[in-house]
Amino acid sequence: MRAAGEHRCLPFADPVELRDQAARYLAEGVERGHRVMWIADDDPSAFLAGLGERLGPDADVAALVASGAVVVSSPAEAYGPAGGAVDPEAQVAAYRSATAQALADGHTGLRVVADASPLVRTGSERDAFARYEHLVDRLMERVPFAAICAYDTRVLGRDAVAELACLHGAGGDDLTPFHLWATAEGIALA
Repeated sequence: MRAAGEHRCLPFADPVELRDQAARYLAEGVERGHRVMWIADDDPSAFLAGLGERLGPDADVAALVASGAVVVSSPAEAYGPAGGAVDPEAQVAAYRSATAQALADGHTGLRVVADASPLVRTGSERDAFARYEHLVDRLMERVPFAAICAYDTRVLGRDAVAELACLHGAGGDDLTPFHLWATAEGIALA
């Protein structure tokens, strides 16, 4: 059974902290042979520098990017343009395909950190994304795919982030009194 922490929520108020956490988490993925993805509207150079620091002095981050082991993308590229709700089923299919491609390319899985803040600014966008969070969690139960979904509390507010934090196996504990996630048997609540 997959660990609840394979799909985490990371509320943040400091972009530097987010980049640091992402670099740490994705460096672990590189070390495990995963293809890793950093999805954010942030300038990728600071993230890539942090990833290099985490991987050590012998790491050639440019070569990892060139080989496709490290992918940098924007939320609009990964999920569709802001200003409209994410299509939950299509996005899950995209991650299913990306995981299959990572495996076909010789990686052991797919690991993602996504700043989804631009995708959940309105109530209707959060409703669609909540459905996506549940469906992608179910996918993670079946394929070697793990993710941290990051949400900027300065932009969204704590209440909006709490709506999404509870749909992850871990993270955002100061915002939500419970976590709900998929298991092979159905769902778990903690």
